[in-house]
Amino acid sequence: MAHLALDDLQIYRDAARYCDRVYTLVRTWNSFDSETLGAQLVRASDSVGANIAESYGRYHYAERVHFLYYARGSAYETIYWLKRAGKRGLLSDETATGAVNAYMNLNALINGVIKSTNQRRTHDQRRGPKVNALAESGTDYRLDEIDEAVLPF
Repeated sequence: MAHLALDDLQIYRDAARYCDRVYTLVRTWNSFDSETLGAQLVRASDSVGANIAESYGRYHYAERVHFLYYARGSAYETIYWLKRAGKRGLLSDETATGAVNAYMNLNALINGVIKSTNQRRTHDQRRGPKVNALAESGTDYRLDEIDEAVLPF
């Protein structure tokens, strides 16, 4: 299992790309909508990548998983706010659905990294010292990569 730099992690790159897209969408809203729902949406979306980064910087497996759980929770919060934005007419149905699907796929990837990290913890407890990096193992959990051109969001 290869160890990757933070910027090489697919979940981190996806989280960064998605939160930048959310920010761009919210900036077009009027002040009331962007200050209420939009601020919550941007904070939740930004928190996904921030917690993945925090996880990456942790040495102990339990701490890594702890922050990945936060990232997953923030992704679900983002989904909540995206659905509210769609219901309130701030996002088109197509954009809201595409964004929700993107975050659901991201959650599946986060779950895969949690599973992989827990497996590595068990393996390393039997074999020796821990290493200080998250690892993505493509065959363990990867879904089909999301093609940005196909995503309506």
